Amino acid sequence: MSVKICALPGVPSSAQLVANAALLLLNLACHLLDNQIAAQAKAFLEAGGFSERLYRVCSERRTRGQTHCPKQTPRFYCMVTA
Repeated sequence: MSVKICALPGVPSSAQLVANAALLLLNLACHLLDNQIAAQAKAFLEAGGFSERLYRVCSERRTRGQTHCPKQTPRFYCMVTA
């Protein structure tokens, strides 16, 4: 003989609570990512990208008489095989 347990009316089941919590966390993550992308876009427009900042640093050092500028290292390397 098995006992059937009925859910209380108006009270969500455990699966519904877990699903709603997952949706809540997903929505929060999307909101935080949207804010981060907007902040990065604003910073890029105000300060420029890596190349623009590197050029600005080199130009300022040249005007002060310093000749050493930071070198930009390549991100990708080609491998030549025989």
